[in-house]
This record gives sequence, structure tokens and C-alpha cells, in this order.
Amino acid sequence: MEGICCLLSAVFPALKALRYCNSNISVMDKIYLLVKQADDALSDSQLLLDDKELFGSMIGVTLSDCKEELDEAFGETKYRKE
Repeated sequence: MEGICCLLSAVFPALKALRYCNSNISVMDKIYLLVKQADDALSDSQLLLDDKELFGSMIGVTLSDCKEELDEAFGETKYRKE
């Protein structure tokens, strides 16, 4: 639970900025502020986000282990084996 709260508090300003980017109104100043807030939140949360007890270790994880996620996010990737 603590890991989810930490992650959400770090990325919430970025998610809010994306919501404004998808609107039809001029909000460049708000987007700039939210990007700055997201940058600050990620910097402030860096130690918690790097905590291996909360999020596990990335040792041994390779791009081939993430093939399904890469394909879902970016479509066909160069890592796909045919």
C-alpha cells in the first residue's frame, strides 16, 4: 500500500498535465506548472521509489522479459521474434 501511495503521489501531477494536453483549451501555463510539480515530486520521492523492499529488485530483468508490455505500449517492436 505504501508503494502505491508513493508512486501515485510522484506521478499525479504528470497525469493531470496529460489530461490538460488532451483538452481543446489553451492551458500552457498550467501544463508548465504541473510539469515542474511532477519533476519536484519525482525528485522528492526518489529514495522511496528506489526502495527495493517496496518495489522489488530489477536485477535479472531484461527487455525480453517485458516483450508483452513493450508490444502493448509501442506496437510491434524490434525485440519480437518471428
